[in-house]
Amino acid sequence: MNEPVNTLTTAHTILVVENLHKSKMFYQLLFDVEPVVDETNIVELKLNENFILGLITKELPAKLFDAELMVKFKLDKASSAELYFECDNAEKIHAKALQLGCLELSPFQQRVWGHSVGYSVNHDGHVLAFAKGIRKDI
Repeated sequence: MNEPVNTLTTAHTILVVENLHKSKMFYQLLFDVEPVVDETNIVELKLNENFILGLITKELPAKLFDAELMVKFKLDKASSAELYFECDNAEKIHAKALQLGCLELSPFQQRVWGHSVGYSVNHDGHVLAFAKGIRKDI
């Protein structure tokens, strides 16, 4: 019998951040969690059993990857990302993100794909979306 194709047990999202300490504090306060890893160039926050949010300094990729590859694949440039969190208390967490200094991109409202979602952007330029409800095919 063949092994299942998807044996994924934990997902990590890794964000490159400007100020590791500031970003660590932001996500600790937002999700009320303590880091499971807290080193000079990396912080990991376990948000639930299957999801870990990693934060790294811009210097870490330069230590891990060849300089030519960094330039070739533009890994030496700052990148942005969107984190889309589905949670039962999405409206409350969206409001908390705003209290912690995020700028609101779009208020919490019903979307055509079925979720009610609020969007904001944090101090690193990462878009945060907090959603609840049942997603539908569009």
